[in-house]
Amino acid sequence: MIAAPRLVIIVVCWFAMIVRAATAAPEVPRYALAPGQELRYHMAWSIHDSRGKRTTISDVRTDVTIWIIRANSDGSYRAVVNQEDVTARTTDGARQPGQQTTEISYADIFPDGRIRPSKATENRVIPGILFPPLPRDAAQAKEGWEATSQLCHFACKLVSASPDFRFVATLETPFNRTDLETRTIQCRFDAARGFIVKSEDAFGRTSGLIEDGKGTFELLSVKTIAADELSPLANDADVYFAAVESYSALLTAAEKATPDDAGRMLSAAKTNLDSSLAQLSTPDFKAAADRFLKRHTAWAREAIDAARANPIGKPAPAFETTDIDGKKVRLADFHGKVVVLDFWYRTCGWCIAAMPQINQLVDDFAGQPVVILGMNVDRDPADARYVIEKMGLKYPTLRAEPLAQKFAVDGFPTLIVIDQQGIIRDVHGGYSKTLRAEVGGVIGKLLQAQ
Repeated sequence: MIAAPRLVIIVVCWFAMIVRAATAAPEVPRYALAPGQELRYHMAWSIHDSRGKRTTISDVRTDVTIWIIRANSDGSYRAVVNQEDVTARTTDGARQPGQQTTEISYADIFPDGRIRPSKATENRVIPGILFPPLPRDAAQAKEGWEATSQLCHFACKLVSASPDFRFVATLETPFNRTDLETRTIQCRFDAARGFIVKSEDAFGRTSGLIEDGKGTFELLSVKTIAADELSPLANDADVYFAAVESYSALLTAAEKATPDDAGRMLSAAKTNLDSSLAQLSTPDFKAAADRFLKRHTAWAREAIDAARANPIGKPAPAFETTDIDGKKVRLADFHGKVVVLDFWYRTCGWCIAAMPQINQLVDDFAGQPVVILGMNVDRDPADARYVIEKMGLKYPTLRAEPLAQKFAVDGFPTLIVIDQQGIIRDVHGGYSKTLRAEVGGVIGKLLQAQ
């Protein structure tokens, strides 16, 4: 249970604010996507952050290749994304060796910039940064447009329509809702090529960690893949992603199983993975398979450890604490009810992103024997109060800093569901766009069983 890297949400959200008014009636831009395209991009950004007297500069260079492998029946296009990152950090003048990573993923992209991400791209930088939302029609382009993509809300306005379509957008993310973050980006769309060809970004943050940075990305080339190369690439994409998603589902299930069952599940998962990935023929997917397979041993070890420490089916640790206003609260006070504990802290963007769904759960089970409690682990109660007000939380918030260790919470957000007899029945780690349905389903079954 590991919180998503902060850099992901920092970079995923590269789009912000108007500088000057439009000077001509715009045509409506659209991304010129087509099967067989290979798009190459280069991105670079520098991020400065300060914690007390300590200053770190992160220089990130990213090269991205996108293959459009098919047109979907709903008007979107399947995009395979191969992303190579090199990150170098300098802390108080001492430079650390650069760290290189390569990842391959996919998403479906519509010509107007709507994105249907896979689980691998849901919270990632690509492809959202390269395909910001475009206006619905000419009137909207002239007046400004809004859209939500990959957890980011864009409010865009036109700068100029000719010779290129240039716009700037204000951007709200799970971080800047509570962290006093600002983000701006200026985008240049080349109508002849049908893509954003260059963007310039600036962002800053003044709450908790003091941070600022600048970045750019640029389209390097667009070329057509030969038909005899596209077919095996598309086939490998289907095989690889199906195998990885099946394996990942079994890995997650193993973490909640008994150690013996987890071992059997992991052995079957590895066998299926080997069989599927052996079918791959293209160099990029064979390399991706090698990288993925090398991680199996570590992942399996972590899953077995999680299974051994799995609290599901065990009594929840008793506790007594206070709510944010100082009123005493005990877990025993809620015996006979389903209890949901949501562990969070102010600067956890994924915690903030989950809160609207948790508010919905409060509404879903209003009037039923269900208690939802925010478990805040910030040392300063002012941080909790700020989030409670900013996010309009509908559920009580408890002071829970010492309780995270008691419940073996090692990542945020973590939701723990406790049944009417005080037994832990589910642990949900991390943000998910389907969190409401997943946790709500567990609560519903416990109510039916009563």
